[in-house]
Amino acid sequence: MILFMEKCPKKVDKFTGTEVGTLIEAIRSEFKPYLEIIPGIQEKLNATFEQAGKNTEDMQLIKFTLKKHGELLNEHTRILNEHGRTLNEHSGLLNKHSELLNRILEELKSKVGRKEFELLEKKAASLAR
Repeated sequence: MILFMEKCPKKVDKFTGTEVGTLIEAIRSEFKPYLEIIPGIQEKLNATFEQAGKNTEDMQLIKFTLKKHGELLNEHTRILNEHGRTLNEHSGLLNKHSELLNRILEELKSKVGRKEFELLEKKAASLAR
């Protein structure tokens, strides 16, 4: 069409009806391939925007899920830390009780005698089973 306009000896406002018709046909024939692919391009754009929307929703869901899992992880860490402190306290108490029991056993050994103590140990072991 541009070539047509450049080679045209007259100005556009001096065209006859036939020349205008020819010009319109030339424009139509040049733009026809572009006009035919526009619906396909529109479909692809719509599909792209739709997929982008789905991806955005998926990312928001993932962010929400990660946030919730992070909160749960923090809560579980806090609980584990509390349990760890409790275990340390109980371990300290067990050590103290063990030391106390060992002192009591040593005192018992010294007061009862070795043979009697061994008999008491056997009775205690049989009761523990």
